[in-house]
Amino acid sequence: MTIRPIQPTFAGGEYSPSIYPRIDISKYQIGLKRLRNFIIHPTGGASNRPGTRYVATAKYSDKLCIVQEFVFSRDQKYILEIGHEYIRFFTNGARINVDATLDAIASWNGATAYSVGDYVTYNGTTVYYSIQDGTNQQPDTETDYWTQQTIYEIPTPYQEEDLYGLRFEPSADVIWITHPDYSTKTLSRFGNTDWRLEEYFPEDGPFMIENIDETISLSVTAVTGSATLNEQRPPSFLLLMSGHYGN
Repeated sequence: MTIRPIQPTFAGGEYSPSIYPRIDISKYQIGLKRLRNFIIHPTGGASNRPGTRYVATAKYSDKLCIVQEFVFSRDQKYILEIGHEYIRFFTNGARINVDATLDAIASWNGATAYSVGDYVTYNGTTVYYSIQDGTNQQPDTETDYWTQQTIYEIPTPYQEEDLYGLRFEPSADVIWITHPDYSTKTLSRFGNTDWRLEEYFPEDGPFMIENIDETISLSVTAVTGSATLNEQRPPSFLLLMSGHYGN
């Protein structure tokens, strides 16, 4: 009669083939010959390891891209694929697509090779069609049942070499994006297929205490080329001090 003892812990980990016969070793009773795709906890239990699943191929196979999470709530989470001048969006384990516009086709003379016995279909709302092998057949063209989708993405100014310099700060439906070579931008979610990357214009700070004394001002005569810096102030108030500007 086979005896199957209960093993309450795996804290001994995997043991090497050299100790397979060493049943006298104490850890033999709490170890394993082989463990794959599990993680042993300090308390002795084991659980499935985390992993990834292939969902889609990046837009450019020859260029780098990064992924960034976007979490609004427990039920609304996104993964952003940020690459060379674009952002694509994923949610619920799939890439976000949108319906594409296709002009009406008056006639179609193309063909795709297949072998006798292949089953080829296209589906509509409630109608399914099977295209059968034949000679000189004139199939009806019912384009109302054909649909076309394209990958939803938005353009960005970020080049491939800029990606690792991007920094992200999320807040609700908005992510602030910064980079040393670009002005700060906001990525806002207005809908599942309505994301907008816009320039960020600060309306309140970060500034020091507001100057409400209109007798104090600082101005320049031009914004490019040679210019003169003018200051207006009371004698006791110093706008510019030694070291603030060069020769």
